[in-house]
Amino acid sequence: MQIINKLNSIQSPLARLPFQTRGYLSLFGGFLIHLILGTFYLWSTMNTYVTSYLRNDGQNYTNADVNAVFPFMMLAINICNPFGVILAKKIGFRLQAVVCSFILGVSVVLSSFFVDNFILFSFFYGFMFGFATGLVYMIPFNTSYLYFPHRKGFASGVISAGFGFGATLFLWLVYSFMNPHDIRPINSLFPKQVSENLPDTLLTLGFLYFIISLIGALLIERPTQEEIDQVEQEIQQNDIQQEMQLLKNDYSKAEDKNITSQNLPNECQTFQDGMNTKIIYLTIAMATLFCCYGIMIIANFKPYASQHNYNDSFLTFVATIGSIVNGLARLFWGYLMEKITFKQIILYNLGIQIFISSTLDLIIDVPFLFFIYIILAYFSYGGWYAKLPALVAKIFGKKVGTTIYGITFTGFTIAGWIQFFLVRQVQQDIGWGNLFLIFTVIQILSLIYFKDIDFNFDWRAFYKNKQSNQISKV
Repeated sequence: MQIINKLNSIQSPLARLPFQTRGYLSLFGGFLIHLILGTFYLWSTMNTYVTSYLRNDGQNYTNADVNAVFPFMMLAINICNPFGVILAKKIGFRLQAVVCSFILGVSVVLSSFFVDNFILFSFFYGFMFGFATGLVYMIPFNTSYLYFPHRKGFASGVISAGFGFGATLFLWLVYSFMNPHDIRPINSLFPKQVSENLPDTLLTLGFLYFIISLIGALLIERPTQEEIDQVEQEIQQNDIQQEMQLLKNDYSKAEDKNITSQNLPNECQTFQDGMNTKIIYLTIAMATLFCCYGIMIIANFKPYASQHNYNDSFLTFVATIGSIVNGLARLFWGYLMEKITFKQIILYNLGIQIFISSTLDLIIDVPFLFFIYIILAYFSYGGWYAKLPALVAKIFGKKVGTTIYGITFTGFTIAGWIQFFLVRQVQQDIGWGNLFLIFTVIQILSLIYFKDIDFNFDWRAFYKNKQSNQISKV
């Protein structure tokens, strides 16, 4: 513990910069960290290379089997995500980000030595990478919300844009290392001439991941306690002004015979209180149902399209543009969060996804339309990683909002496993087109249910009711 205290006592040169400058640098640092975390989406390209390597090594793994790495990684992220901010408060936010940067790089480097052992490869590339991702994921959000308390949608959009852009930066690097001569796969599998390049490619990626994420970690600069107190005071004053306006509009709210709500908190105070609300479980359901189809398409569009004679360079191009759109979409949807209601966002986003999932199999043999559809899939899917953190932070507040989001993230993991089992167990029996229709039904039912949910939570009423129950028990 003494070593940790000494490391945290080292003052960064950034501490001397103005508050707003530190805020934007921390935001950029969060963007860089999430740029590496977003290489998570490289799996849509890597899965066929890994499967080809194993098959050329005489092992009988299929694309559907190897795709287990994707939900396995999401599971590791989800296990660690709720503890990221809690641990960072004990050992230091920047120190934890630096350690996680090291693990991110080392995990991919180690995976390069075990490509022929799928279990160990899954552990290093999937679980170990996901472990570090989960611990560092919310640190940029938590820090940036302190600098931008009234612009959480903007901060979420910038940081999560890094996650969306992550694959963009490395897709063509992977392609140039793996398949520079654009050799076509046969039955979704590449010859040994291509697959044998995988270990060196992973080794290079691991070193780059460490360098870029380390730069991002060093840019994370927490506000001083005095600055945090000042921000909290401004937020409280803003809440009081809003409350006074509400009281002017409805005089009946100004009186209460037993307990006045004036001095009760207007945000969630503890993790346990958050878990005792219905709305936290609704956010998990949203993450699951809204993202299930998007995760499936991003993880499987390359094997799916390879069956229709698309070459590797075209699919890499599609994935590259999709990754760019994935990042830009997070900025767009994050900005939109500040302009329209969350219910409207659900309607627009799910409307796009329903259209894509219900008609994709009809246009698969038209390259231009296939390109547009996959881009729209990235666009609609990516937005939820900006919208849900901002929504959860808005509902639960600054004290526990980022920790609670770690629980919401469970929904993404559940979605990953649902799509994995459907693709692995059902797709071969019913075909891709019918599988897409299953996801269409899921999204239509989700739209019908969530369009009437009220996402405004009255914490003063919650604590008033809690206090009343405690008094009645006495």
